[in-house]
Amino acid sequence: MLRKTGSPDRVLVAVRDEEWGDALPSQRRFQVSPDARILAYTRPDTEALELVRRDGRATNIGGVREGDVRFSPDGKVLAVVRIGYDTQLVTRVDLSRFEADTWAELRSPTWIEHCADGLVVLHLDDHESDACLTLLPWEGAPQRLVQTEWGLSRFTVAKAGRRIVYFHRKGIYAVEGPGAAPERIGSVPDSYVGLVQNAEMSPDGRSVAFTSGRGLYVIEGSAEPALRGAADEAVHSIWFSRDGRELAWASGARAVWRKDGEERTLEAEGAPIAAMRFLQASPGLIVSRGREVLRWSPARGEVEGITTLDDAGKGLLGADVFDGGIVLWTGTPWEQARPKPRL
Repeated sequence: MLRKTGSPDRVLVAVRDEEWGDALPSQRRFQVSPDARILAYTRPDTEALELVRRDGRATNIGGVREGDVRFSPDGKVLAVVRIGYDTQLVTRVDLSRFEADTWAELRSPTWIEHCADGLVVLHLDDHESDACLTLLPWEGAPQRLVQTEWGLSRFTVAKAGRRIVYFHRKGIYAVEGPGAAPERIGSVPDSYVGLVQNAEMSPDGRSVAFTSGRGLYVIEGSAEPALRGAADEAVHSIWFSRDGRELAWASGARAVWRKDGEERTLEAEGAPIAAMRFLQASPGLIVSRGREVLRWSPARGEVEGITTLDDAGKGLLGADVFDGGIVLWTGTPWEQARPKPRL
């Protein structure tokens, strides 16, 4: 829903959408463009992606079934993974005109990120046996960057450059754009649990942060991964600021912010932190804690309550700022009942 002061809440979409496995990345449910002028959100009921501009203009992209969605860093292009017949379509939307065209057809894209050269896509090869990283340049044909056997779990890119870091089983690799050979730059720590689930890179490519869902590790330059905080901390959110100087991450128990060696923490205080993002059009972070939305300004040591859910039966899954209001993603908590044993 969209909440504005002095106006009734505007429900954008309300559906029953049960999550049985891993949590859905918040970017696949809703996100705001880097200039905070466009809101993109998915509708599970119609399998469409809705785009709304601050001036009221709106459009939708059909065939989106929890596929990846990503704004370019300059806010001019939106990349969307859509359903195809035998492959999936990666669609490019010109946000100045709301016009869409097919960027590429690939098998089973699972993650996309923009770099300076275009869009990098993690997908399967034509035989569905190998994992591939392919660059879709702003102009021209797709370029294969990496092809390897199963086990490539996640990648991240330098948004202002061309460096790509990916995680293949226990190895950490870097590739410096088309034509470059992958180079092993490190190993996932022996104490690590499972495959890498989330990773982010600073825009200049100098720092990488990643997690399997337990603990946060940071690679600075060519150094080995270093643990930040507790190894068993269930980290769900990782972000670098637009200039790359700030790194923030969050678990249900706390949110942490680092800049130039300084570190500050926002505790859960009895209400779990569900999500956290950097604000797009102003300094600071927006934090979803319990049923409360907070604006956290670590550099100034300030925490401000923005709004609170009135319905005690609903939980807050995420929030962001758009068009002078707050976008709220809410859900109804539920527990799966265990079947009674048969005697």
